[in-house]
Amino acid sequence: MDYHKIVDWLLSEAGAGWVFGGLSLFALMVNWFRQRRGQRIIYREVVKASVLSVRESFRERISVQFDNKPVKNLGILVVELFNRSSQAITDIGATLEFGEDTVILVCICEATPKITGFEVATESSQNRLLLKVPYLNSIRQHGHKIKAYIVIDGSVHNVEPSGGGVGWSLHAVRIPTRRQVLKRAGLLFGLLIAGLAALNRFYNPLIERRFRIPANEFSLRVLLVASIPTILLSVGVFALFIIWVMVPEARRDAG
Repeated sequence: MDYHKIVDWLLSEAGAGWVFGGLSLFALMVNWFRQRRGQRIIYREVVKASVLSVRESFRERISVQFDNKPVKNLGILVVELFNRSSQAITDIGATLEFGEDTVILVCICEATPKITGFEVATESSQNRLLLKVPYLNSIRQHGHKIKAYIVIDGSVHNVEPSGGGVGWSLHAVRIPTRRQVLKRAGLLFGLLIAGLAALNRFYNPLIERRFRIPANEFSLRVLLVASIPTILLSVGVFALFIIWVMVPEARRDAG
């Protein structure tokens, strides 16, 4: 197969038209699949931090209290609940279950934007917390969401959210573990290397033929023509690195 002819065709007017049509069809299919997913309440972890974790050998020498009660492993979990669908969802119940040795100390909920008469009820029993939300409007249309600040005595890393009702379900978006973050970083590095290799294999020879630029030439036109894809690839991978690696790592270690 002559890859150079394929690249030449993709860069022609006919190829550009087919590429644009394919991307438009892909966007329509993505939108169709999103609509078929039904109504979803998104549970998104914002901050997950161990504020205080005392070793067994030091616990007798350190005294930490919350509401006049001793605390051994103080942690905070901040989560958001919002409605990603286009229709309002009512009578929402979301349950957060922590480890058996965890004690829920307090939970404070805030709604954005503030709505008169809108209140979130909470029920807790040691390691289990129930959030009762009367309704949630569409996040895209109204920016409506709930943020819950949960303070516990125990680990914040083994929480299990659940919930669902008539016509809707709960979808959890968790803060990734450090191992998952490292895997993402390795994947992005591999993507960068593969992209640079592909440019060197297919794009650079095309530039040499179409613009008659020698392989050893170093000039302004080389910088403008040959280096733009490399710069775009590097910027794209760096943006993904910030969004996919650095931001989750900062959220995970916020405490």
